Amino acid sequence: AAPAPGVPHVDSRVPGQAVGDSAEGVLIDEASEQALAVRPAFADLPPPPLADGVAACETWAAKVALVCAQRIDAGADLERAALLAACCKRLGQLAPKAARSEHAAYLSEHGMGQPVDLLADEPPLAHPLCGVAWVFFRLCRLTHRIISAEAQTDPQYLLLALNVLSVAGYLSCKGELRRLLDQIKERPTRCRK
Repeated sequence: AAPAPGVPHVDSRVPGQAVGDSAEGVLIDEASEQALAVRPAFADLPPPPLADGVAACETWAAKVALVCAQRIDAGADLERAALLAACCKRLGQLAPKAARSEHAAYLSEHGMGQPVDLLADEPPLAHPLCGVAWVFFRLCRLTHRIISAEAQTDPQYLLLALNVLSVAGYLSCKGELRRLLDQIKERPTRCRK
């Protein structure tokens, strides 16, 4: 008799092997299961290249998403994979605005002489225009925290943190960007890129 959908059963023809529901097509042997128990399924992913900027981190997030897609069929922690996928989706949504925000930080430093540390622990409250890039990098850190957590992290907390950070990232301050560009144009020694 076939098991109920979604309930794995043991195939007596292959010792030590669990066969998932045929609709899922998941096949996990005992050795793979033990390896996943010893080492988190995503532990070999590198940290985000924060110092290289938004574009490099977006590429990193794309790799993380691809690894999640690959490893869920290999028996990876599905809850962790879902959290990582949610983070990567949000990073993809914010990346274009974060790139403009990062450029605004460059203009602020080189055009106005006001450096903004996008990797600081504190948000750039004096330069809200640079906030989207700051949030983007915080989301990268949160994603890496999910990847590297040895113990199971509370998914409810992580989803709440993801949502709170994302809301701050959606406010791109376009009017503030126009004002910054106007200020730079009015300065006698303009930034030349």
